[in-house]
Amino acid sequence: MDYELIRAKRKTLAVHIDNTGKIIIKAPMYLSLDKIRAFLIEKNNWIVKNQLRIQNLYNKYKNLYDYTEIMYKGRILRCCFDDVSKISIYNERVLIPKKYQPLEKLNSLKNALKRFLQSEAERVFTQKLNDFKSLGFNFISLKIIHSKSKWGSCDSQGNIGLNFRAIMLPESIIDYLIIHELAHTVQLNHSKEFWKIVQAIIPSYKSLRKELKKYNFLQELFR
Repeated sequence: MDYELIRAKRKTLAVHIDNTGKIIIKAPMYLSLDKIRAFLIEKNNWIVKNQLRIQNLYNKYKNLYDYTEIMYKGRILRCCFDDVSKISIYNERVLIPKKYQPLEKLNSLKNALKRFLQSEAERVFTQKLNDFKSLGFNFISLKIIHSKSKWGSCDSQGNIGLNFRAIMLPESIIDYLIIHELAHTVQLNHSKEFWKIVQAIIPSYKSLRKELKKYNFLQELFR
């Protein structure tokens, strides 16, 4: 099994599979190779299963990782350079100013696309939150967050945070995420009462929760 070994000042062994399927082992500074190999044997089934899943995802969505395509509301849109002054979506394409075209501008392109998605997220999520107010919910504010693991949050005051990457999700999942956080303005927990609130508005929430997990790889983008 091929892997990259990273030794650091830590007490435990950990295995990580990056977005391309590469296996990375993080180990204490002086832990023997024999113990590391034993750890890999113990975790072999988990590693093989998850590496295959991640490699399949990477192959399916490879163009998202080099930003030649982006996902927007669940749709894959091709990025095209054009004589435009700002990034916009037109006819299922993302039109991008030509100044971002040179290969050495890839990081600038990534940041520009990130700002565009952040702006779209704020616009779309604000509209949806205001629309859902008619259902009796009340929130104080919306913050677009950049979390690497969380899709959303809500504090005890009713301040809602939504990850800008959620704008890439299918609209039905976006609605579920927003209702999920709005339900926390009533029940700041995941009790039965909380899920009853969600289910009353999103009867298919269980299948949407399951589907959302398939999109967790999107958290790897725009870092």
